[in-house]
Amino acid sequence: MTYPYPENITKFSDLMVWSNSVVDGWFGIGTLLLLFAVVFISTIQFGAKKAFAISSWVSFLLGIMYFAIGVITGREMVFLIAMIGLSVVWLFMSKE
Repeated sequence: MTYPYPENITKFSDLMVWSNSVVDGWFGIGTLLLLFAVVFISTIQFGAKKAFAISSWVSFLLGIMYFAIGVITGREMVFLIAMIGLSVVWLFMSKE
């Protein structure tokens, strides 16, 4: 399988869009999952609920930028918003 040659890469966002096209759309999803895992493991000391909420918000913020440049689709954004909603409900239901 041949991939397009990166002819006009002038910005970092162009490189990200090209990388996403080479891996058939998995670049954005993979980096968001990796970021979620790193932030979750880094904040697990505050408890699983808070770590999930923090990592969901951080992933959502990066997801907004990825969505703006076209690295992820609306489906992934809806999933990130659902994760934030789930984390908010989980935190309010816990009553710590």
